[in-house]
Amino acid sequence: MPDGTTVMLEPSSKLSYPATFDKMVRREVFLSGEAFFDVINNPGQPFVVHAKTLTATVLGTSFTVSDRQQNKRSFVLVRTGKVSVLAQPESNQPMLTAADRPKAVVLTPNQ
Repeated sequence: MPDGTTVMLEPSSKLSYPATFDKMVRREVFLSGEAFFDVINNPGQPFVVHAKTLTATVLGTSFTVSDRQQNKRSFVLVRTGKVSVLAQPESNQPMLTAADRPKAVVLTPNQ
């Protein structure tokens, strides 16, 4: 990737990202499927993975994100560092109040 982060995509998975992260506040990528990320540490530019059912935010770590439709189950598996994971409500759900919105969970290695 443009910042030196490496990604290993599983078969039939897709990743979209900009040609450069230079002017972005956050390094944002969009994943469909499953991938392992080894993110370059940059505290000034958190790395954010958007998938259909979750968003994972990190500064520098290695982790797997899986959001495969056929599994009907999404997960984040942390190898090193910490990852903040936030579930994304499905588009067919009614608008949630602030109290009902999901909270981010911080995961550490092997969680």
